[in-house]
Amino acid sequence: MERVTETTNPNDVTPFVTNLTFPCLKHDAVHAARRNGAPAEVVARLEQIPKSRFDSLGELAALYLEGGPSTPFSRPGGARPGRPER
Repeated sequence: MERVTETTNPNDVTPFVTNLTFPCLKHDAVHAARRNGAPAEVVARLEQIPKSRFDSLGELAALYLEGGPSTPFSRPGGARPGRPER
């Protein structure tokens, strides 16, 4: 199983949603990611994107990269697990 690393990038999600036809709805992207074996972290991050429709794969990937404030990928001050914040 593929694992999302501390540094998230659009390539974490694109392999799991390339079969989508755009524009698409967020729930379609989430279902495609699950169907294509995306790790739970990738699915969770997709679910946290506030927008409900994507006009292109590029838009989806950019919003995935931005993430949300409550995602496990976003840490105050850029701190990494096991490392104190600066």
